[in-house]
Amino acid sequence: MRGKKLLLAKVLHNSGLLKHITDKNGLHVFCYHRIARDSETIDRCAFDNYVYSGYTRDVFISNLEWLKKSTNILNLDRLLSLCNGKDVGKGPYGIVTFDDAYIDCYAEAYPILKKMNIPALVFVPSKLIDEGKMGWWDLIAYILKNTKLDAVNWKNETFSPKKQYDYTFRYFLNEMKSKPFQDNTNLVDDLASICQVDIPSPEEQAASMMNWDQIKEISKDVFDIGSHTHTHRVLTTLSAQEQYEELFLSKKMIEEKTGKQVKSLAYPVGGSKCYDAVTQQLAKDCGYQVIFSFNTGFNNVNNLNPFDICRFEPAHEQALLAGQCALPKILL
Repeated sequence: MRGKKLLLAKVLHNSGLLKHITDKNGLHVFCYHRIARDSETIDRCAFDNYVYSGYTRDVFISNLEWLKKSTNILNLDRLLSLCNGKDVGKGPYGIVTFDDAYIDCYAEAYPILKKMNIPALVFVPSKLIDEGKMGWWDLIAYILKNTKLDAVNWKNETFSPKKQYDYTFRYFLNEMKSKPFQDNTNLVDDLASICQVDIPSPEEQAASMMNWDQIKEISKDVFDIGSHTHTHRVLTTLSAQEQYEELFLSKKMIEEKTGKQVKSLAYPVGGSKCYDAVTQQLAKDCGYQVIFSFNTGFNNVNNLNPFDICRFEPAHEQALLAGQCALPKILL
């Protein structure tokens, strides 16, 4: 399917048609997690290499070059102005966002964005940063990659991490994303025990994440800092009180650490099943002014919901990227 989309996008792009059919009211919000120096970095990743989504420095730069020449790029304050009906110039509009506050947001993305004079947002899971810990998805990947067992048993089902890594990894991710969190409180520790793998050391985990000094540094220049909740648990797997605590504690901690008001939030995982009307109201009660989902589609500024702004992972190729933004219902 992707090959057909790329072929169609190239035909439309080379013919010049995409420029004429691009909606000037479109708001295209790019979402990244990790940026690799090169493809070998992704291959060597000891944790969840899928969060790279193939974005090397070269691909990232190519994305930004297209965004800069094709859209009116907004920072957080200009986005809020747009949401409030104020004039921020003509569209289509573009926004660059990062989730999870990995170290390569600081080491790789930050210098590139600074050199190209492009603003961005990064959404920080406050407790993970404060304790120097990686997310549950990365730890699950580490455990499955490092087990020496040919088969492991979990809840009366047998898995083969070596032969069926992708299937096994997706199974445990789905457990964390879809089941009540109280049922999975000890999932990572239990999986490590069953797989006979030691959890990575605090030093190894912290080395993959930004620290507060780095977050404060980038907040003074290129990046606006938003919340990715406190522990990155999927909000709809929690009670309303737990959701409120996740939202409130994260905002409070980030503001204390950076000295700046936190106005934005990105729902962890971010699909349509990961938040609901209760979540949105709780976020409003906490003082968030704009909220982002993930892989949820296309925004039109004429009917924009500030508490449910869609984001997507941009294509690597500029032709397909242009197609995604011009014909999102077909090529996104």
